[in-house]
Amino acid sequence: MKIGILQTGKVNEALVGRWGEYPEMVAAMLSAEAPEFTYATWAVLDGEMPDNPTACDAWIVPGSRHGVYDPLPWIAPLKAFLRASRQAGRPILGICF
Repeated sequence: MKIGILQTGKVNEALVGRWGEYPEMVAAMLSAEAPEFTYATWAVLDGEMPDNPTACDAWIVPGSRHGVYDPLPWIAPLKAFLRASRQAGRPILGICF
């Protein structure tokens, strides 16, 4: 199963050395239980967005200091992408966003 991770935040620099960024945390946590999963990450907070909601079997939106109602330029495209992903039948897991 290919899991797409849509990065919406960055970890505090003081903690990155010990814990890594959110995509690495999510992949490490899931890999412990499902080592056969593969992962792809898009830094949506930097304007990266997958081309197609069917590019992965499921999507994860990890944590962020930003909120879904913040007036940031990447929020509306992310919402549209997630709606399209649901319409395509892809599961979505949101973690504190």
